Amino acid sequence: MKLIYFFLGIVAISYSCQRQADLSQGKKYNFDNELKQALILGYFNEVGDDLSLVIHDSTIYYLSNRGKEFSENKFLFHLIRKDNTFLNLDFYKREILVRDSIKGIFRNFNIIKKNFDIKGFIGLRTGQFTRINDKSTSNLWVNQMLFSEIMAGKNVYQNQFTDEIGINLLNEHFLEMLRKDVFFKNSFNFYILLSKKELLIISENDTDLESKFMLHFISANNDFDNYSFYFKNKEFQQFLETPFKKLNIARIKLPEFDNYVKIRIGQFNSNGNIWAQEIWIDEVNTNELLRYNDEFSKLIK
Repeated sequence: MKLIYFFLGIVAISYSCQRQADLSQGKKYNFDNELKQALILGYFNEVGDDLSLVIHDSTIYYLSNRGKEFSENKFLFHLIRKDNTFLNLDFYKREILVRDSIKGIFRNFNIIKKNFDIKGFIGLRTGQFTRINDKSTSNLWVNQMLFSEIMAGKNVYQNQFTDEIGINLLNEHFLEMLRKDVFFKNSFNFYILLSKKELLIISENDTDLESKFMLHFISANNDFDNYSFYFKNKEFQQFLETPFKKLNIARIKLPEFDNYVKIRIGQFNSNGNIWAQEIWIDEVNTNELLRYNDEFSKLIK
């Protein structure tokens, strides 16, 4: 009987170890996807030669090149209110340092991950500091940003880590959008690629790209938020690989609010509208015909 219990114990331990290994593999995969999405869709800022910040979905990631460890100095982390008071959530790296065992393509980085709640706050201040004496400290570095700037996509990832991770994330993301998201050509020779997070306006010829582009997010009562832009300020094709870098692509991150029912796009100048089109969100999202069908295949030839 003891032998049977011993045998069952070995089986249970083996099963437990295998289950932990499987869970570990799952976590590694999930973390890679999580950080990839944060880089693709979130805020990105290089605050030093070896340190970058990524912010997405109320999570901040501190990435340091593998060859340089985070120092032991305490991290400054302040959530800023409208009246400039702040909530102090300073921390040490050991509290939230990401384990090597759950990293995949990001194994060449030391990574800190911190979740936070933005409700009631307008911005974030983070950095590191050292204590000089009992009464004073000295900042080693500090970075402050408003959440409105983060959501507007003013600082974005531009393939800075391609060599370290061995993947062009933005090219991979573009191909994924072509495979699964809304795609169509309008009457004004522009292709529209639309996901739940982004709008891409694409031209494959010498279409007018100098005139300002209209971009309105319109609510059910016809109020709208104006996100109009110049094409050159949103260009995306330079981050793609051949053949797609031959295209002209403007990439716009959709606003966080979700009360709009349609998007108005077009171009205008001092004489008025050059062209305009309204896209009803529900209609295009449910139309299975509005999908990519190798329209850019001639670029490969």
